[in-house]
Amino acid sequence: MKDDIYFSYLNKISWRSYLYRFYFVYPIIKRFCKKKVLDVGCGTGLFLKYYPNAVGVDVNKFCVAHCKSLGLNAKNMNYDELPFDNSSYQSIILDNVIEHIENPKPLLKECHRVLEFGGTIIVLVPGKKGYLKDYDHKVYYNRLSLKDVLKKNNFSILKEKSLPFLGLENYLNAFCFMTVGIKHA
Repeated sequence: MKDDIYFSYLNKISWRSYLYRFYFVYPIIKRFCKKKVLDVGCGTGLFLKYYPNAVGVDVNKFCVAHCKSLGLNAKNMNYDELPFDNSSYQSIILDNVIEHIENPKPLLKECHRVLEFGGTIIVLVPGKKGYLKDYDHKVYYNRLSLKDVLKKNNFSILKEKSLPFLGLENYLNAFCFMTVGIKHA
C-alpha cells in the first residue's frame, strides 16, 4: 500500500479511540517500560506524545515526517532493520505492527538484537473486529498465537493482558491483546 494513503488512514483515528489509547492503554504499557524506550512502527506518534522520551521508528516516511513536524524523536527505518546498535534500548513497543507483516521473525530478531539483556518487548495486536477493519492486516493473532510468536523468537513471557478485557475481541475495534516478553538469551 502507498505510504501516503496509509498515513491518511492512520490520521482518521476517532476521538474516542484517541482517549482510550492515551488514558487507558498507554498507562498500562508504561508500567512495563524501562528507561530507554523504542516505539517500532510509531505511526502518527501518539505514543511518542504520551511518552516524550521514547524514540520512534517507522517504514512510512510520511509518518516519520509528521512526527518530526510535531517535535517528536522519530527516524526512518528499512523493513526488518532497526538503525541502532546492539543492546541500545531497555524496552521496545510494537503497538499494532506485527499483524501487518506476513513473517514477523526478521523484525523480532532485530528487536531482540537492539534490546538489552533483561529488557522488555511489549506487543499489542488487534482483536478480530479491529483486525478485519484494516485492509492492510495480513496475519491474525489471538492471545495464544501472540504469546507463541514471541516465545519462538527467544523472548520469555512476563505478562499477557486483554484490553479492555477478554471477551470483547469480536465486538470492539479498539480491543487488543497485549503480551510482554523479556530478553533472556
